[in-house]
Amino acid sequence: MRAIVSPERMQAAKIVEEYARSPLDVFKLWPLQSYLFSASGRCVIAYQVANNTAIALGDPVGLETEIEATVRRFLQICNEKKWGVAFYRTRPDFLQVYSRVHLRKMKIGDDAIVDLPVFTLEGKSKRNVRAKAHQLEELGIQVVEYQPPLPAGTIAQLKTVSDQWLKIPGRRERTFTVGHFDPDYLRSTPVLAVVDLAGNILAFINLISANASEITGDLMRRRTDVPNGVMDYLFTKLLQYARERGYSRVSLGMAPMTGFRKEEHATMEERAIHGLFQKLNFLFSFRGLYHYKAKFATSWEPRYLIYRNLFQLPRTALALRRLSEVKSKQDHARVSKAPLAYSGQ
Repeated sequence: MRAIVSPERMQAAKIVEEYARSPLDVFKLWPLQSYLFSASGRCVIAYQVANNTAIALGDPVGLETEIEATVRRFLQICNEKKWGVAFYRTRPDFLQVYSRVHLRKMKIGDDAIVDLPVFTLEGKSKRNVRAKAHQLEELGIQVVEYQPPLPAGTIAQLKTVSDQWLKIPGRRERTFTVGHFDPDYLRSTPVLAVVDLAGNILAFINLISANASEITGDLMRRRTDVPNGVMDYLFTKLLQYARERGYSRVSLGMAPMTGFRKEEHATMEERAIHGLFQKLNFLFSFRGLYHYKAKFATSWEPRYLIYRNLFQLPRTALALRRLSEVKSKQDHARVSKAPLAYSGQ
């Protein structure tokens, strides 16, 4: 029996289909999202509430002339309900809007972007990537493309890979801004998988896109016993896949707490918070993620947390943690239905 989809979610799906700016907008259509629409119904804010704080996922989506009014209405509702409020992983597009409604920004990282018209695997800097790909192919390893709907046997193999990946220290299922392993979800998306000579899946990435220009990978998982270079090889095939289908950009996701560039106008508050993070040991893993993605990225785009005041940040951080973690089988079941729509083909 098919799940009943609310009218609000259907309306949000139509807005995302027409106005999406980022692959992240696909996750506005996951279950458990609440929606605030503009008066015309052509702009929407998707959000969830935790720790008495409403967290909007990314920027509002919709008619640009209605963005500011929709944000103001959202703030008004949060005030009435005595909720804290934040927008998480916003782009630079509407920073002036947030400033006009007296919200603050904090840079939380940069998205690694591959601009396909200028990207190349040629040159000295990509020599190791090319060499490793050649070695893998000599072993009979290749990348296979699966288009939806994926068969049950393929889903079972992906599950085996995912289960091994989850055993790697520090790995866990998350939600809200990313997907998690769910058969219905993966069955509905294109998947690129690294397979060995016997046809066993060694690693995979599933693909999502909300518009015709940019695509990204969501779940990127591997077995624990794969040869070195497998994930680099998979990334190169993702870029080839995107180029062949007419995409101009591939997002490799966010590298957190990457600092500030000369042209960025960081507030004193932002710099102070970043200075604190620089002193924390776990930031070394962030640096490793940045350097790994830098092997492919041709540009970096800042992403922000938009918030009301400094005193609300601990409360907001706790809310984000609660929203992003799938803590139990019961919680997993509550978020186990796929979004309404995907592109990526």
